[in-house]
Amino acid sequence: MPDATILVVDDAQIQARLMDQVLSKHYRVVLAGNGEEALAAARAEAPDLILLDIQMPGMDGFAVFKALQAAPATTHIPVVFLTARDAELDEVQGLEAGGVDYIAKPCPARVLLARVRTHLEFKRSRDRLAASEARYRALFLHSPQPVAVWRRDGERFVLDEHNLAAARLCQRITGRPGEASGPHRPELPGLEPALARCLDAGKDVRLEMDAAGLGETLVVHLVSIPPDTVLMVCMKADAEPAG
Repeated sequence: MPDATILVVDDAQIQARLMDQVLSKHYRVVLAGNGEEALAAARAEAPDLILLDIQMPGMDGFAVFKALQAAPATTHIPVVFLTARDAELDEVQGLEAGGVDYIAKPCPARVLLARVRTHLEFKRSRDRLAASEARYRALFLHSPQPVAVWRRDGERFVLDEHNLAAARLCQRITGRPGEASGPHRPELPGLEPALARCLDAGKDVRLEMDAAGLGETLVVHLVSIPPDTVLMVCMKADAEPAG
């Protein structure tokens, strides 16, 4: 079974059939003869790659690409523009618009296959990376330990992001839901100087704080991530591993 779907969009039937003959030996190929058909096929088929002719009557390739990018269901699909052999301006415009590549027609079969194979590998790598990032993002958000990321902004530090446990901790300390107030500056006593010390020295810092509203000692671990970021992990003193 083919492991990828290629959408070929070209109003020239001979060109489309030639590409179909070459590609269908290795991939599932869907053909579209104009812009409207291309958009419908992209939504219905969720192709892994689109080969999109630029010079089409009515809705040209650039208009189709713009519509693809505007729709959440199709914006992630890589697009390779198909151009006439001497259409250098189309090549430039296609790459500037956001296409991943261009192929000049007519294209030798071996070159076509090589270019398609390369961009499918890029997409698979990108999809694996996105899946990995999503997993780690979920682990970050749902970690039972409060975790926050601080970034140096001039002479101060600002909150870049935090997980759900950190939001709950912030609410317990400040009485306000979600995030720190105002410009999201550090509110724990002595935290901002400790953030600067951690980043400047490039070494981890451990703090113990009697946080108002908690009635217990809070242990804060700061980890330097050069050039401008500090990772903060909080836990109760009695929950910290011995050693």
